[in-house]
Amino acid sequence: MQCSQCGTQYPDGAPACPNCGAPAGQFAGGYGAGPMTKKEFYKHPNLKKTTASIKSSAIILYVCGALSLVLGFIAGNMLVILDIAIVVGFGLGIQLAQSRVCALLILAYSIFNTIFVYITTGAFGGYLILLAAIYAVIATFQFQKAWKEYQKTGMLPLPK
Repeated sequence: MQCSQCGTQYPDGAPACPNCGAPAGQFAGGYGAGPMTKKEFYKHPNLKKTTASIKSSAIILYVCGALSLVLGFIAGNMLVILDIAIVVGFGLGIQLAQSRVCALLILAYSIFNTIFVYITTGAFGGYLILLAAIYAVIATFQFQKAWKEYQKTGMLPLPK
């Protein structure tokens, strides 16, 4: 198949041009898979860096949840389960739904948590959740911007 936008040759059945990102429907001959679903869009190689950032931020949140669980049981603090539910829940929302809302909520929670830990202990803590939240906000907003652009123009972003 040859892309009508840039002329790149690539295998039949590809959802989009690997060079310029033009969807299959815009290729010479007018055949192709049609518009991608959001799930297909998320898996496209041109978005590899953004989706890797989303997954990484969620994994960091899962690790923070696991560490909180271990430290909470060692300290005998059962309220840590609420913290774990919040952190892991927002991590799932970020990873599975690419949710900007979850990213912003975990950012707000992590800011509150970091300030609370500093006030109560005098030590700077909770910063790993804060860093993961910032990373998640950036990545989810990049993904949603690319998705809206794809819906509007039918063009995929170029790989970074």
